[in-house]
Amino acid sequence: NSSYGVIDIQDTIFLQGNLSLLLVRLSCNNVTCGNIIATGPLNISAVTVILENGTTMASVWGATPAARGGDGINNETSFSDAGRAAGGGGSYIGDGGGGGQSNPKINAANGALAHGNQYLDAGKGGNVYENGTIFSNGGLGGGQIRIWAGTIIINGTMTASGIDGEDPARPSSGAYHAGRNGAGGGGGGLIALQANRIDVTGNILARGGNGG
Repeated sequence: NSSYGVIDIQDTIFLQGNLSLLLVRLSCNNVTCGNIIATGPLNISAVTVILENGTTMASVWGATPAARGGDGINNETSFSDAGRAAGGGGSYIGDGGGGGQSNPKINAANGALAHGNQYLDAGKGGNVYENGTIFSNGGLGGGQIRIWAGTIIINGTMTASGIDGEDPARPSSGAYHAGRNGAGGGGGGLIALQANRIDVTGNILARGGNGG
C-alpha cells in the first residue's frame, strides 16, 4: 500500500496491493525503461497514470485451482506421439481450450471452465506427465490490474495475458518412439480501466497463452 505522492519508475519493480497516488509514470532513461511486475492483484487510484513508449505494466501470476487446465498424461511407449496434450487454463469470463489428441485411444485433456469471479486470477495451463514424471509445465494465467484515474495514457504495454505452455521434449529418434505433447497455456487475466480520459497508442493485452 502507498499513500498519496508521485512515482516515476525507470527500472523494474515488483508490486501488489493498493496504490493511491497523484501521478504514476513509467518512463525510460538512456539505459533502462520502467516496468511494473504485479505479483498479486494491483489496484491503482491516481489523478494521472502514464505508460511511456517502451515501458510495461504486467500481471502474470494466475493459478486459481478451479480454473486449472487438465493435465496431459502419456504412459505408453509403443506409439509415436502417444498420450494426450494438456488443456488450457480458464479465466473468469472464458473457458480454456482442450488439448489436442494424438493417440485415438486416449481422450484429450479438457480445458478449464470459466470460474465467473472477476476477483480471482486466471487458471494455469495443464502440465504434461509421463509415467509420473513432469515433462512440460503449463503456463501461468494472467493476474488482475485495476486503475481508477482522471487520465490514463498508455503508449507502452499493459498486459495480463497468460504465459505460453512449455514446448514438448523431442521424441527419441527411430520408428515407434513415443513423442510428448506440449503443456497448456495459461488463461487470460483482467485489466479494468476507469477514467475521464483514456488515450491508447500502445497495447492492452489479456489473452490466453498458447499451448506448447
